[in-house]
Parts: sequence; structure tokens; C-alpha cells
Amino acid sequence: MDKGRLPGLVFILLLTLSLILTGCSSRGEGEELVPEDLAAAEDEAGLAAEPLPAEDGGEEPAPEELVPEKAGGQGASGKEPPEQDKGDAPVAGGEENAPAETLPTGPQEGLVAPDFTLSDPAGETYSLADFRGQAVVMTFWNSGCRYCLWELSFLDTLQREEGVVVLAVNIGDSADTVSAIWKQEGYEITALLDDGTIASEYLVWPIPDNLIIDPRGVIAFRSPGLMSLEDLRQAVAAVQE
Repeated sequence: MDKGRLPGLVFILLLTLSLILTGCSSRGEGEELVPEDLAAAEDEAGLAAEPLPAEDGGEEPAPEELVPEKAGGQGASGKEPPEQDKGDAPVAGGEENAPAETLPTGPQEGLVAPDFTLSDPAGETYSLADFRGQAVVMTFWNSGCRYCLWELSFLDTLQREEGVVVLAVNIGDSADTVSAIWKQEGYEITALLDDGTIASEYLVWPIPDNLIIDPRGVIAFRSPGLMSLEDLRQAVAAVQE
């Protein structure tokens, strides 16, 4: 086995296990991939639901399980999207003011984004350095992550309306799987295939993991987790100022 691919293979294995354990399953065959907007997605998924007030003398009732709707108005998968895993919380030291233990983090804001070269599903290669001189929005995603599938729609709209370059780096899916999604949804953003090596280098977790790289190649913004179209627009505008 090529030792250079080992970190990527380990990352793919861990990602697959985490998606299975958290219940973030892929779409069923023939289902639409994303709701029309984030508000509908959050409302239907229960992400933005406020807790109901407790009745007198009783406990708060459990929130009703909701299911995101497909673009056609039909119900999607019966599973409620899981909460994003933000990683373990810092563990306090034994002494006062002792430094807390934290998980390692990948390249953060203010650092040069590590360059890479990846292929799209058709076999054409792209390097991050190819886009030096313009802002780039980059997201790491996988087809087993429902939040990722929702966000792809927002990113495609962002590129169409704002003219910003979007690189959607897929972790671990086959070229056929990614091509089928792009064909079904008519996406124009660039999909790139990563065997887990680049995601491991960037220490990606959770997904989606979103970065905006400024024209100098410096990471100007990084935010793991689902972002709305408006939040994406504001983040890009701040980098382009």
C-alpha cells in the first residue's frame, strides 16, 4: 500500500463511521437533494425550532420530530438530521489557570491555505494555486451528509449571482456518485475528488467545512457547519472589501 495515501484512507474510514453513528444518511434514490432555501430546511428539520413553554405543573414536552421537505413538496427521508459534532469540549486542567486540552485544528484564518491538486469527476485537474488573484470559496463535503447536500445549492447560487469561484471538495465518494448529483441538480460549481488526503491535511471536521481564501492565497474565513446563502454572501463581501 502507498504510505502516502494512508492518512486519507484513515480519514475516510473515520468519516464513514461517524456518518453511520450519527445517522446522517445519504438520500434515497430519486429524491431531490436540497430544499429551496435554508429557512425551509431549518424549519422542517427542526433546527430553528424554539422549545415549547412548559405547562403548569409539568415538564416541557419533547419537540415534535420534523422531516425536511423535498423541492417538490414531498417528504424526504424519515430521519431527522443529526446535530453537528463540534468536537470535544476543552478539558479543564487540575490547577487554576492551567491550560485546557483542546483538539488540534487545521489551517485557520490568517494562514496561507495549503496548496493541492485534485481532479474533477471528468478527470480534469485543478490546483488551488490556479485561482491566485481571486477570492475562492471552498467547502469539504460528502454525499452521506444531508447538511452538505443542502449547502451545495446555496454555493451554486452564490457562484451564479456573485461570480465568486466555488470549489466543492468531495471526501471519499466515487466520480460516478458526484457526477450523478451534478447532473441531477445542474450545478455549475467545480466538484473535486479527494480520497481524504487533503481533508486530513486541513483537519476537516465537522462537515460541511467552509473556507474563503483571499486573492493572496490566505485563509480569510473558516466556518465548519451549514451556512445559509445570506451568511455566505456576507462572508464573501467582507473578504472582497
